[in-house]
Amino acid sequence: MKKRVLWSFLMILVLIFSGCGPKNRTVKYATLCGCVLDAADGMPIPGATVSIDGKVKARTNAEGRFETERFPIGARAVTFAAHGYSSEGYYVTFREEGRFQLVIDKDMEGYIFLTERTEGTTQPVSVYDLDGLGTVTISADQKIDSLLLIPYNVSMTDGTYLATLTVETGSGIKAKSLLDSLRTEEQMVTSAVSGESEKEAFYQRLREQELEAIRAQLGRGVPFGLSQELLPEAEKIPETELNFYKIVSVNGKDTAVEVTATQMYSSEKSYIYLDNEFLGKIDQSIITDLGMTFDDYYDQLVAAFAPVGMYVDDYPGIFYLLTPLDVYQGSYVAGYFYGINEYSKSDYWYSNEKEILFLTTHGYDDPNKWSEMVKSTMAHEFQHLINFTNRCPQNQDQLDEYLTEIWINEGLSMVAEDLVYPGGHNPALDELRVIPYLTAPAGDSLCTWKSKLADYAPAYMFMRYFVDRFGEPIIKELLQSNQFGLDSLVSVSNKEPFVSLFRDWLTAVYVGCQDAPQKSGFEAYDKYSTLKLFEISQGNPLAITKTLPASLSIPDTTGAFILLENLHSEQEITVSISGFGSSQFKLRLLMFPSEGNSFNLQPKLIKLR
Repeated sequence: MKKRVLWSFLMILVLIFSGCGPKNRTVKYATLCGCVLDAADGMPIPGATVSIDGKVKARTNAEGRFETERFPIGARAVTFAAHGYSSEGYYVTFREEGRFQLVIDKDMEGYIFLTERTEGTTQPVSVYDLDGLGTVTISADQKIDSLLLIPYNVSMTDGTYLATLTVETGSGIKAKSLLDSLRTEEQMVTSAVSGESEKEAFYQRLREQELEAIRAQLGRGVPFGLSQELLPEAEKIPETELNFYKIVSVNGKDTAVEVTATQMYSSEKSYIYLDNEFLGKIDQSIITDLGMTFDDYYDQLVAAFAPVGMYVDDYPGIFYLLTPLDVYQGSYVAGYFYGINEYSKSDYWYSNEKEILFLTTHGYDDPNKWSEMVKSTMAHEFQHLINFTNRCPQNQDQLDEYLTEIWINEGLSMVAEDLVYPGGHNPALDELRVIPYLTAPAGDSLCTWKSKLADYAPAYMFMRYFVDRFGEPIIKELLQSNQFGLDSLVSVSNKEPFVSLFRDWLTAVYVGCQDAPQKSGFEAYDKYSTLKLFEISQGNPLAITKTLPASLSIPDTTGAFILLENLHSEQEITVSISGFGSSQFKLRLLMFPSEGNSFNLQPKLIKLR
């Protein structure tokens, strides 16, 4: 029975029992129709886009009319946009399925009016984007109480870029901030702890060796791996005692060390082997509990991500080796997946020719704590195994993009830790990933992976947002995508530009950290459903600067938060980004209304059928 057969059996079970679930799990859909007109002359605007939650669902025809594709009911951000016009956005709740029209004006049901945009000016709106070098003047008219500036860097490289952010008000207030893309010494210190650096360097060396193996396979037209020791169909149960190769540091060099281990747990999904040096030191009941947990995690992760895509050993289950791994000062290797084991011994003599994960025995003398650590590590590393066996590129162009996927892969592994945890979130990630990010949101690049501990915080925060926003099925779409790197994220999110995803993510972080009154008008950006950001941020607030600093470091794919308050008496506010050439810095503005004002009309819905 091969892994693919086991996967088919699992899917049959899912199909059989899916009909037994509660009826309220059925997804209900709505559509929206109407007409988009020029506010000045009432003429139709052809080619205007209608987006639901950032995804384009319709374009207007020559008469300005549209009808969207269907979308799930619930609270939705509806945006109308056209070239040369200011966009109009509304936050609408679709409470039942059907075909609907928006009513902005009770005498003009279904009609949406767009105002021709005067370049460089805007009326107060909840969200405004300045895409690179330029200036915008806000006709505040005493309607704005505060202004949140989110400058961000989308250079996608760790090069050096400079720009100047300027804010000037009609009452004479003027402030400038020099933006640069440099990582400050303070930012680097957070990820320079000796033990952690050694551990991350170890993981990076494993990645590099995997990439070399992939390069060697490109163009061969042969399977990635096939064991030389395939067993007959009648012998699909691994032997009680086996020899394995593990990678550890010996005299400062990565070395393949042979380990003899004994099978302590066996099922169709899991084979747990314990290093013979530890026989009798870890209670059988603990290993049995691990095995049953691993079996459960296997089902959950294969269902959420994908089946294992390579079958080097022809066994139906996954091997787990409990053995000592490297320990550093203040840190240790909790476990690892090593793609070399997916290849034949004829190519790599130290390949185990197995789908195998290595899990440390370090800390076994505290059984409860060790067991919980091993379980979360299994989920993390099992995602790497699934990812590697499903995402291997087939040509050089794909490989070039694949090299940029490390942060996506690591982010998904932390999402995997969430998925298997009771309640859907591993609270240990709050301390390890969420709080470090809130403390220094511009502290480390999202897309430029430097193999440092600090890299994990933004990777988790973004991928957690991505899955929460688009739903758990997006994971499987991502792993099955024929695109790599950022293109994979863009393709599965309905081709939404990455820069839009990025700034929406930064907005979601800020909005998620606010209480209900502060979220008013920005509910469409409140996408974190797994993390309780508001509760976490009470003791560990999001780093927000209350004045425009003289200088501000914003490395590649990071953003900062600047809140300017007490603007309610201002008639006009001008914001600009200036510099030489094409700036890599962009700016999102969030405007908060003064008392008695609102920037968001609350339209009504009429159900047509």
